[in-house]
Amino acid sequence: GWVDAQTEGLSWYAYEHLLQKYQPDLILWEAKTPSIKATWGAVRDVKNLLPSCKVVLCGDHVTALPDETLKNSPTDAVILGGDYDFAIQDFVRNPGMKGPVNFGTELPLTTLPIIDRTLCRWGDYSKMGNYLRRPGTHGYSARDCWWRHEGGCTFCSWTNTFKNYRTLSVDQFMADVESAHALGAREYFDDAGTWA
Repeated sequence: GWVDAQTEGLSWYAYEHLLQKYQPDLILWEAKTPSIKATWGAVRDVKNLLPSCKVVLCGDHVTALPDETLKNSPTDAVILGGDYDFAIQDFVRNPGMKGPVNFGTELPLTTLPIIDRTLCRWGDYSKMGNYLRRPGTHGYSARDCWWRHEGGCTFCSWTNTFKNYRTLSVDQFMADVESAHALGAREYFDDAGTWA
């Protein structure tokens, strides 16, 4: 199932209650720098509550510093790079994977399905976004930045998260926009940030 305690306004106690109810085999969390120490504490709490549950962290912070997280928390594995939508499938098939897992960023985005916004409860995120028109939603036409694909800048966190510039096909991107519109989205924010 999909649970995002932040967007649902759940307390940690309520979140733990859901974990006990559903008894998940695997939890994937994206970890950001400002909350990394709190995330380590949360992983410890989950492992105390559900010792056999695998906890996998992803995101730009753990990609840059994977050993820090593995040293400071009982996190089972860290996915390096931004392709955790591809990589989490490997954890489902092989739950014994441990440590930092460098899945790479070479797979073409054209192999991804259209985002299932019903599954990921897109409306919950609409109220938190900086949209001019609501309800709004996010998507990606590309991963990495077109400016960097021929050398470009090197300071952005995406230089660790994504190693190469990839795009969706125009048809695939427009199908995603049309799917969001059919669900009632009034604004679509392309989080690739820039178009080439």
